[in-house]
Amino acid sequence: MINILKLVYDGKLSEDDAYEAIDEITDKFHRDELEGSIREDLKMDIHEWTAYAYGIDLSILATWRVEGWPRFCANCMQIINYDDGFVILDEELVCTKC
Repeated sequence: MINILKLVYDGKLSEDDAYEAIDEITDKFHRDELEGSIREDLKMDIHEWTAYAYGIDLSILATWRVEGWPRFCANCMQIINYDDGFVILDEELVCTKC
């Protein structure tokens, strides 16, 4: 297991190296060499994994983990309930109603 976002935030792993590490873990998953999921092996929670799947930069995601996620939709400025879902558009958090 690798706490990928912590390593990126702490500057111990470059973003490019982090993407390579994710590729390696993904390859292990496809070879049935992981006991759990890719998300679990990267120590991401479900919201982090969803944001990653939407293509947000790991450095932004790492910052959100440590400094806090945006509370408001970038489009309508309503409070985002992450359990209701969200999307990432142009590196910004948007609620599912927009």
